[in-house]
Amino acid sequence: MQIRLEKDALNVKDKSALIKFSQKTEVNDILLEGEGEYEIGGVIVTGIDKNSYIFDIDDISLGYMDFNEKVDPEMVEKLSNVEALIVCLDGELDKVLDAISQIEPRVAIFVGDQKAEEKLSHSSTKFEKTESLKLAKSDLTDEETKNYFFQVNARE
Repeated sequence: MQIRLEKDALNVKDKSALIKFSQKTEVNDILLEGEGEYEIGGVIVTGIDKNSYIFDIDDISLGYMDFNEKVDPEMVEKLSNVEALIVCLDGELDKVLDAISQIEPRVAIFVGDQKAEEKLSHSSTKFEKTESLKLAKSDLTDEETKNYFFQVNARE
């Protein structure tokens, strides 16, 4: 799968689906509206709530969580088996990092504005800033979580 920042939306693309993360979450231009199970373009989606989803795409379990809401232990539990996790950094960084340490994904993809990047830089979390990332199942073998940061403009 290819993960790329385009016009302040994070896009995840495989051979049959395009997932867009911005103000809303869409798969192949179909808006996801929260809880439930969906299959769109060969991607199996489990909606935990309006801000949290699990996608089975390219044999990878990809979680998404927008942390501008409170960090809910039940959500953390539901996301605990994802291999890669996309995290929107709008909330309290300490709570976000604690949740990620409980989830233990192989890859954590942080998305936020310049202020979020500065906060993350001042934490003990090491990350690589990027605008594009190719991710395959074979990349998910390391014991330690690999962290990436995608910078978007501040939300208006």
